Amino acid sequence: MDDLAGKRARMEVNADPVITLNVGGTRKQTRRSTLTWSSRYFKNIFDGPFKPEDGELFLDCDIVTFEYVLYFFRHHRLPRDAPMEKVKDVANMFSVDKLVEETERRLECERLVGTWHYEIKDVDEKCTDNTFEIYEKELQLWFHVFDVDLDEHLHGQLKKDEDRYIVQEKWGSWHLRPSGQMLLVGEGESGEDAKSMRTDVLAIRKPPRAHIR
Repeated sequence: MDDLAGKRARMEVNADPVITLNVGGTRKQTRRSTLTWSSRYFKNIFDGPFKPEDGELFLDCDIVTFEYVLYFFRHHRLPRDAPMEKVKDVANMFSVDKLVEETERRLECERLVGTWHYEIKDVDEKCTDNTFEIYEKELQLWFHVFDVDLDEHLHGQLKKDEDRYIVQEKWGSWHLRPSGQMLLVGEGESGEDAKSMRTDVLAIRKPPRAHIR
């Protein structure tokens, strides 16, 4: 039995060997299956002439950023403190498709989530302050606004359409187009095509409130 168990263990190791990586001068070790999960780059490397017994596999990238990529390989998620732009660059370098998708989603949230403020002038040139909120729920982006006339909180899902985000609900239509650190905002009536609305106001994100200790 011991011989059989040992033989099985050796077969498993041979089928999924430990790979030694030289990441910009720092050595890391992990299983081949860990690297090939979601990475076309590493799958092609190991399907080709490279063998573990050939020695180290050199990766010309920053070890600090690659640590986050390796964490994603191992746990299929990213830590919250990951530097998204840098991780996305490395993910593109090594064709880690799922990680590219995750970083793009996180960057989108970082850019949009928060409370936004804008002003609208009426016919008498009086300015009315308005706010809306963008929040994340179950990996989707949602829009929230309080309608004073209806005395009701309204929520709708944000949907990406080329370079803008659209909300179309029975209570109205909005479109939001990112412009640097601001959003160009258009608002319409219920049933109006949000894509055809004129963009006429700029919204600025409010900074989060400081916590008083």
